[in-house]
Amino acid sequence: MIKIKFSDKLYGRHFIVYPQEDVKKSASGLFALLPLALRAVDKLEALVRHRIEEVGGQRLSLPALTAANLWEKTGRMSEELLKVQDRTGRSFVLAPVGMVFTCFMN
Repeated sequence: MIKIKFSDKLYGRHFIVYPQEDVKKSASGLFALLPLALRAVDKLEALVRHRIEEVGGQRLSLPALTAANLWEKTGRMSEELLKVQDRTGRSFVLAPVGMVFTCFMN
């Protein structure tokens, strides 16, 4: 039998549900998925992948770190973005969306 724990937080009209506490909150907006929750996510991804393939769509995998110059070229560089440098001094941005990267794909 699966026990369902409801959080005390109400988001919109929905309570956040943590089945068997397989989703652990580590900080505000950061969660760790334990094995059962990860398995559920994998099954959901497989279902979405199947539906995409049924209609002839294609999947795309984009990098989380993108070159900072792409953000500068589009004028979207801001202080809110997390910026890092590699050991050679090249700047990168932790991309919140993949749109900037896809604009420069050739």
